[in-house]
Amino acid sequence: MKTPKHYNTKLICLLTALLLLAAAALGQAVASSGAAGKTGGTEPMAKKTLAAQTAPAPLNTKEMAAFLAEGLENLKSLKGLSKAVKPLPRAKSTEHLKTLLGWDKDREYRDGGVYYVVNGAAAEAAGPAPTPARDAAAMSPAASADSSYAGDYSRTNVQVEGVDEGDIVKTDGKYIYSLKGSRVFIYKAGGDPTSPFSRLGSIDLENTGTELYLSEGRLAVAGFRAEGGGIKLPGGSLPVVGGLLRSVMPYQPYREYATLAVYDVTDRANPKLRQSFEMEGRLAATRLVGDALYFVVNKNAYYADGVEITPYYRDSELDYTARPLPATEVAYFPDGGGYNGFMMVGAMDLREPKEVAFETFLNDGAIFYMNVGNLYVARPNYWGNGGKTDIYRFEVGAGAVRYAANGSVPGTPLNQYSMDEHNGYFRVAVTDWDGNRIHVLDADLNQVGATPNLAEGESIQSARFMGDMAYMVTYLQTDPLYAVDLTNPKAPAVLGELKIPGFSTYLHPVGGDRLVGFGRHTAEIFYRDEKGDEIPTGSVHDLGQKISLFDVSDPRNLKESDVMLLGQDAWSEAFTNPKALMVSPDRKLFGFLMWDYGSIDGETQAQIRLVGVDGDKLTAWAAYSYDDVYENGRLLCIGNLLYAVSGENVKVYGVPDAPAAS
Repeated sequence: MKTPKHYNTKLICLLTALLLLAAAALGQAVASSGAAGKTGGTEPMAKKTLAAQTAPAPLNTKEMAAFLAEGLENLKSLKGLSKAVKPLPRAKSTEHLKTLLGWDKDREYRDGGVYYVVNGAAAEAAGPAPTPARDAAAMSPAASADSSYAGDYSRTNVQVEGVDEGDIVKTDGKYIYSLKGSRVFIYKAGGDPTSPFSRLGSIDLENTGTELYLSEGRLAVAGFRAEGGGIKLPGGSLPVVGGLLRSVMPYQPYREYATLAVYDVTDRANPKLRQSFEMEGRLAATRLVGDALYFVVNKNAYYADGVEITPYYRDSELDYTARPLPATEVAYFPDGGGYNGFMMVGAMDLREPKEVAFETFLNDGAIFYMNVGNLYVARPNYWGNGGKTDIYRFEVGAGAVRYAANGSVPGTPLNQYSMDEHNGYFRVAVTDWDGNRIHVLDADLNQVGATPNLAEGESIQSARFMGDMAYMVTYLQTDPLYAVDLTNPKAPAVLGELKIPGFSTYLHPVGGDRLVGFGRHTAEIFYRDEKGDEIPTGSVHDLGQKISLFDVSDPRNLKESDVMLLGQDAWSEAFTNPKALMVSPDRKLFGFLMWDYGSIDGETQAQIRLVGVDGDKLTAWAAYSYDDVYENGRLLCIGNLLYAVSGENVKVYGVPDAPAAS
């Protein structure tokens, strides 16, 4: 495994500049001294005399000291510049690694372990069968569209601009790639309404795919592979002690590997596999910046005599032989505690095949946020402290990853949208028994500020950071939307609060002064007492999914400008998975697949909904119904054509130039 060298280049450059300035000032003083007369009976050179006559006045010792002090203060005040990082300690041996994991070879593992009675040798378990290939479904003709097909197209809805996230469908505006199980289907998006697309080919994957990435003629497929039979000892038997299977974590009937594969798709009809990489464990997160595909893999630690406890990995650039990671390459956090597995953080180059570089830590990650310079890993930790979240920062760039800092906050974030970095400060929205808060941490992950507790007894349902502002939705019986000013990191201020029925599970910014909330509509349930007064029961009635448009132009006076109810029995994946939401920013248009389970005939109705934002109004652009229920499908907008894609199924519709008449 290659471990790239990392340097804090920003710090080096600044210190170098400071030293050069100091040397220049000192040189001026020396030159001036030489120009003042003879030194040791020798006349100064003419060039030196000329330089001395034209040079600025030299700095004296006091001025030099002041100059250097000012420069150092400027260095210390730079936001986002972390202190020099002390390397993390690494395990000294396999036995040391077992000690760090809390394993004792001479005792049985009843604390946190699981025992299974095993009768004889285990049978070889089969891995998952590959998804069978099927013929492509009949293609629907496109609705009429008069405008040109060249131009804008929708991309995966991601959290951070410039940081792509994997999904089951990808497009570059000309070609469409659709993943289903162990196959990828490739289509050409047409420019003729009578022939809106054509199938070019497909890829039969070696493993089961879960998400795709696309980067200038390269297609990356992330997924998993299961290896049957579980943990094996030499000879094929399971690890047994006294007739009982012994493990630190619950026994699994197979080993799981996270897989990454890169294909050259410049010839879409004949894709070529360029590189394969496997890491034992579960793929926890991926992100793409440029041609660098960053990944995080978690693996539980299992113990068995004669079996390596560190993760196995293999790389086609290293002859593709499976090999265990040396124990001495596993780093650990001295104040971590509660170790139960490994976390691998690394990057794969999509442009040129090369050995995949990664670092391994005794830890695991649950929630991830990444921008173009940093990856943050959040890990809820309930190890003897009543509940907190450990946070780890890794510097990323040019396909390299380096541990930079760690810290913690009380409480737990909801998801990646509860975390953000801005101007060198990391902000995280959390929930705990005391309520809900936003914590602000510096580059070293030390807390510099926090809001007071908000909405005690409620929990965060969604959050969105927009520059110096943050918006947070909590819920118990109503939906308070909070506006928090983070301009001063040391003193975050809650500016506004809006209480409305229901709650938003995802917030999407439109411009700088509107938020669209996707969530559920609810109503409080009341009963009447003997006087006829309405008394809340403390329960709510779920009235189905809704879309809210919030006016946040004045954070002190938040408004719900408009509401669109979709029906009590409606459900859409896009309301809980932002990547399932199609976004066309130029049109201020959203699209999603929706299922209505409340039809009169009892049949599930599949629909396509297009919803736009026009000032303070939500507008129904279009609604299409179709016969096929697209499980895990996606919508793509390419020019004025709308593609509904799910595996090998594709249908095409026209996108109206204006909302439908109400």
